[in-house]
Amino acid sequence: MNIAFDPNVLLYSVVIVLYVALRPVYTRLIKKLVSLTKSDLDDKIYTALEKPLWFAVLLGLIDLLLAYLIPNQALHGVILSGLVALIVISLLRVGKVIIFELIGVGSFLNVDERLKQTALNVIYNVYVAIVLFFGFMYFLGVWNIDITPILASAGIFGFVIGLALKDPLQNLISGILLLTDPPFRVGDAVKIGDIAGTVKEIGLRNTKILTFNGEYVTIPNNTILNSVVVNYNMPDEKVRTVMQVGASYDAEPKKVMSVLKRILSSHPKVLKEPEPVVLLVDFGDSEVIYEIRYWTMLSDKLSTASEIREAILKRFEEEGIDIPYPITTVYLHSAQ
Repeated sequence: MNIAFDPNVLLYSVVIVLYVALRPVYTRLIKKLVSLTKSDLDDKIYTALEKPLWFAVLLGLIDLLLAYLIPNQALHGVILSGLVALIVISLLRVGKVIIFELIGVGSFLNVDERLKQTALNVIYNVYVAIVLFFGFMYFLGVWNIDITPILASAGIFGFVIGLALKDPLQNLISGILLLTDPPFRVGDAVKIGDIAGTVKEIGLRNTKILTFNGEYVTIPNNTILNSVVVNYNMPDEKVRTVMQVGASYDAEPKKVMSVLKRILSSHPKVLKEPEPVVLLVDFGDSEVIYEIRYWTMLSDKLSTASEIREAILKRFEEEGIDIPYPITTVYLHSAQ
């Protein structure tokens, strides 16, 4: 066989030479195209992929050339193994850029930097384990090694480990999800189930809350992920207060409502927008029940409610509006 004149050998030889010789030209062109975008994420991805992908293409061309020159299955397996290694390296590099540059930037609102890096490292380590596992499985397939016993053993081992670490793993994964899409920040006032307080720490396994009663509560992240979370600080710190006030049936409703509106409108901590509302909502046994609804900032909620109650008592007394209270009349009958 005259190899020198084999058109396939000549073709692949020329392609390999041109591919190596023209590398500075097309790499410079690709870098120029990538730099035209506003984001630098694609620049970082290209930098991560440039060398391993260049060598992967070169190995692929060499494999095609050697298939004509030296058709040897063992040599083909060695080259394929090298390609698998280069693809694994490429996936690991791209994954690192995406996890640390894309996910890690703009997320984790008000989360401690050390905690954020820990979460990102956990995500990346899980990603590395998955890529290495499938890369190793493909490597064994290249050499025609039966992977069925390995998969069976891995499945049994994974099942046992999964049962043993079920709760810790659930809380760990939930912690990562909370950090990537946080429903609250450190310092926010929240209500999680029946627990209300201020978020003090967001961890990978649990979150610590200082309740309004001064209790320090640790809540597993899995519980938080499956609970309704009320955040009093997001999207802003405005909160509404609803309060019921009783007035005598003798008092004119329009007068009562006018007095209540003046109290609300004159209080400096009651917000003008949304506008305060006064409603007549019900009739009690001894009183007409009015309801006031107003908005304040979260930090002023309790003090404002107390001050408005004081103002209502004072103004009702000045306006001659009675706040009735239940009276029980007992009739005594003498024994016959």
